[in-house]
Amino acid sequence: MSFEGAIVFVHIPKTAGTSFRVAAEDYFGSERVLKDYGADSEETSQAILDTVYADGSMPQRDFRFLTGHYPASKYANKFNNAALVTFVRDPVSRVLSEFQHFVNLNGYAGSFEDFYTTEEFCDRQSRLIGLDASTDIDFVGVTDMYNESVERFNQLYGADIQCLSLNPGSYRTVAPKVAPEVAEQIIALNQNDMALYTSAKAALSIPLAGESREAMLA
Repeated sequence: MSFEGAIVFVHIPKTAGTSFRVAAEDYFGSERVLKDYGADSEETSQAILDTVYADGSMPQRDFRFLTGHYPASKYANKFNNAALVTFVRDPVSRVLSEFQHFVNLNGYAGSFEDFYTTEEFCDRQSRLIGLDASTDIDFVGVTDMYNESVERFNQLYGADIQCLSLNPGSYRTVAPKVAPEVAEQIIALNQNDMALYTSAKAALSIPLAGESREAMLA
């Protein structure tokens, strides 16, 4: 790999992050990937458990890709020359997808309205990466522009990550249809996420100008 620094990937739930994570692991090699999905998760790397969750230190082993459901602030500026990246999604479809996940896999018994009006499920994306993330996040991909996002990432970081489509969410319970008035309520409750999503889509629509970060670091 030509990019010298590590990639710190904030895996926001239900944004195609699993597809990107697996493709990155294929590209970088599993031995150079660290995962932090919480102290109780089987997916969390032992190196993270032995450092971050043991004494608050950072892992010293060589790695190229760190991923997990953590807030950006947890690892921002912790590693030299690291790029902080994430994917975001249209708030309405993301909230609906997360509701399906909670109903089918977490045993959530409330209604869809109960779910999307609960504070912890509002503005989940912007809260995970920070409200001022436009100046802190190096790259923001977009779920419904996934192929374009991966291509842009590869251009920026001199990588060759493949476009995969994994974890689409094959659930027993069918998602409710979102009426226009409900979609408006969700958008109103997720204004920061909507602004983030709109900004990220606009940025991806602009052709890449100048040299990639990888080229600048060469």
